[in-house]
Amino acid sequence: MGRVHPRVDLGSMAVQGEPYQGHRETTVKLAPGTSVEQIQSGFALRSGTRHVALDPSWGRYLDALEELAVRDLSEAAWAERFVEAGGDEGADRLRGLLPVLESAGLLSRTLRFEGQPVAKLAPVAAPRDAPERAVQGRDYHLGRFGLLRVEEGDLVLSSPLSTYRLMVIDPRVLLAVWRLASRANADQLEDLAPGVGRALLELLCRGRLVEEASPSSPQTSPPWEFHELLFHTASRLGGRDVRIGATYPGAESGPAPPGIPPTASDVPVIPLPVPPAGSKPSVPFEQVLWHRRSITSSGRRPVRLIELAELLRLSCRLTNEGRPAGSNAYPVYQRNYPSGGGIHCLDVYPVVMACEGLLPGVYRYDPRGHALELRAPGPGIAEGLVRAHGVPLTGSTSPPIMLLMTARMERVAWKYSAISYSLIQKEVGALFQTLYLVATYLGLAPTAWGSGDSHAFSRATGIPFLEQPTIGEFLVGTRPET
Repeated sequence: MGRVHPRVDLGSMAVQGEPYQGHRETTVKLAPGTSVEQIQSGFALRSGTRHVALDPSWGRYLDALEELAVRDLSEAAWAERFVEAGGDEGADRLRGLLPVLESAGLLSRTLRFEGQPVAKLAPVAAPRDAPERAVQGRDYHLGRFGLLRVEEGDLVLSSPLSTYRLMVIDPRVLLAVWRLASRANADQLEDLAPGVGRALLELLCRGRLVEEASPSSPQTSPPWEFHELLFHTASRLGGRDVRIGATYPGAESGPAPPGIPPTASDVPVIPLPVPPAGSKPSVPFEQVLWHRRSITSSGRRPVRLIELAELLRLSCRLTNEGRPAGSNAYPVYQRNYPSGGGIHCLDVYPVVMACEGLLPGVYRYDPRGHALELRAPGPGIAEGLVRAHGVPLTGSTSPPIMLLMTARMERVAWKYSAISYSLIQKEVGALFQTLYLVATYLGLAPTAWGSGDSHAFSRATGIPFLEQPTIGEFLVGTRPET
């Protein structure tokens, strides 16, 4: 049985004030950030990558277009402005222009009562589909991808499925939004919020921020979790018209964050061995590729320190470092796997329960000095971290070494806008494959682990979660005896 929604008496709610009465209208203006520019072929209305080109005959309407960028008026009021500029033809020009602006993502709409704004629908990118109209009697709901959050001081309703966002200006709009978390039609919304319900539903349908909830037209649910779809659309082109890529947002507040730190001086440091020349296995690269696979069980023998050292040296050690020229210089590095912009923000922390030649504990790999820094000693901490990540432990085999990868978020976010986390995940994937190939080459048993607990790592090491969260987990053990 669905939720029962009581009728809310707006007049009895102190925070709400009196119910809506009086004149209601929807006004339009150019989307925020849109400029009117003169170009060689005429004029252009532009906001980021969105634009509409107009021929020179629009010159007589230039003042009206510039006013459209800064004022919110009804379509009837704008028709008067265009008629003043170009006679009867002006109204026809406006009627033809508004759908073009809307399809380009350059038109915002504001719902007003008695001249006061109630809610504003603004595009964040060019719409992917034509605007929809609310159908009388049909039920609508927000759907499971609706997101209500604070954005630059405003309360905003958005969805990764929409190229619009709705700014909630008057708190009474929240009643209608709350009702749409389940399902409602225009009459029910109007009954709940008199004077605002129907018009608000029109705005939400136009922005595709609600879905039809009629049983006769069931909605097929996309095969996405909410957070995954939100992350995907926010880090790809087309979903939002925002700065994306190497825009150096951090340069506005200061120089680049420090690069890979030098070897620690306040914790025990264990130099790692390098095998003598001629002692490495001779395995054709093609054979390594063909035999790469996840091996989820370990042998009885623990990994030796020399094996762990070689795994880290061949996959994670620095091979070069430098600093590009220019005003936005930042430290760059080379390892045996790629990294966006050469930043290499990942640190690797071996969590050791059993390793021949190494005491149990949590270590950080120093890729410059090829050494291990002991950050949390003791078998209890190591076992607690391994168990917190859901790794099964049995008494019949030696526990694998767990390599936790953390990301120095500030380094990537200093250079990149909108795609920092996406680049970090790609870097983790590149390191995973490198670890797989090296472990296969060394005859070890590798497997990538599907998830991790950043908070458990933070508690064990004291490293703040938001500054350097764990973002990848990889297990390596010895191969099971055949």
